[in-house]
Amino acid sequence: MDRSPRSTERGYALVSVLLLTVLLFLLGTLVMRSVADSQGMVNISGDIVSAQADGETKLMLKLSDLRTQIMDLQNLEDIVTLEHVRDTADPYVDSDSVMMDEESQRYTAVVSAQGKSGKITQTVQRKVEITLSYNPTGPPDGEDNNGYAVVSQGSMDLNGTVIEGSVYAGGALANNQSTVNGQKVTPVTPPMDGLSLPSRLEVASIVSELDKQLSLSLSDLFHQAPTQPVNFEVSRNEHYTGSTTLRSLKLMDGKTIEVDGDLVIQGELTMQPGSSLSASGHIYINGNLILNGSAEIHSGESIYVNGSMNMNGSTPTKTVIEGDLYTNQININGTLTAGHIYVKSEVNGTLYNHSQFKIYSAGSLILNAGSDPSTLLGYVYSNGSIHLNGNGKLTIEGTDINKQPPKQPADIVFIEGSL
Repeated sequence: MDRSPRSTERGYALVSVLLLTVLLFLLGTLVMRSVADSQGMVNISGDIVSAQADGETKLMLKLSDLRTQIMDLQNLEDIVTLEHVRDTADPYVDSDSVMMDEESQRYTAVVSAQGKSGKITQTVQRKVEITLSYNPTGPPDGEDNNGYAVVSQGSMDLNGTVIEGSVYAGGALANNQSTVNGQKVTPVTPPMDGLSLPSRLEVASIVSELDKQLSLSLSDLFHQAPTQPVNFEVSRNEHYTGSTTLRSLKLMDGKTIEVDGDLVIQGELTMQPGSSLSASGHIYINGNLILNGSAEIHSGESIYVNGSMNMNGSTPTKTVIEGDLYTNQININGTLTAGHIYVKSEVNGTLYNHSQFKIYSAGSLILNAGSDPSTLLGYVYSNGSIHLNGNGKLTIEGTDINKQPPKQPADIVFIEGSL
């Protein structure tokens, strides 16, 4: 019996419905699987980000602790060496990454930390470079101090100060609870054992003579109209490819001025923390030099300040001066590393940590100890009176600093960087 057309149509419709149902079921399954996979990927991505953040936090804390431990080495009484750095850093660094360069006094290593989130672990790393900085290594060969650490052509007061070397006082010598590991020489107690009297140095004449010489040799710069920087506050690095004249300026935090040649500043120079001034020739500042924090000045020749040099700042500063410095007056507050310093009138200072310089003053000279024990490696001379107020915390080491490295680095430089 033949099927009616209507029955055949119903059969086709049923098959179509079944096929559509199967197709929809398969599509639904695929969609659900895709959603599940996507959710899984989202969860994994979130764990990766969380683990990375956790690792960065742990690494930051680890590096901060390491930096603190390294910087504390400057408080050691023993000589700080790369071995001290290695022993201090060992608990924080990957042992197989350590490299030590004795020639450059540099230690490098990798610090790692692991962050976790769920089943995900992320390792983050930084490279650290620690350098024991002894630059400048000390004043160049100059006037012979004849074995003396402190020389005063006038009176001398030593108050709770340790002197490693001999002292000379042209006037009265007061040794108030101080230790002199050498001879105490005065006009009535002549030197013995081959030690001779120290020579007199006319400091004021030396400063004035250099001023005359520079006024002639830098004549063109003195008469030249000041060039850039236009603004008083210098907030970007500047490089001048020849000798130049600048107006009074404030060198802002971390900024540098570099001059290929001589530099004349017609006015006051203020240097903010971390700033640096360098010239391959002479530097002549026709005004005061004000240091409001740690700063560096480098000259291939001499540095003349036709005013006073003042180390200010709410905290003791670290100042590095390369090149002989000539000025009218100086006020020290912090750690000073320099060569020869010639002062036309008075010197007042409070020393912190480990300073290094040879200073010659035409007027009176006063040096005090800071809140912590402090050391000066160098030589102190005055044509006037000298007052050293150590209060049991100041040591003057009068050894020949051209032949002996300092007991402590002028600075410990700690740098973090990516691998």
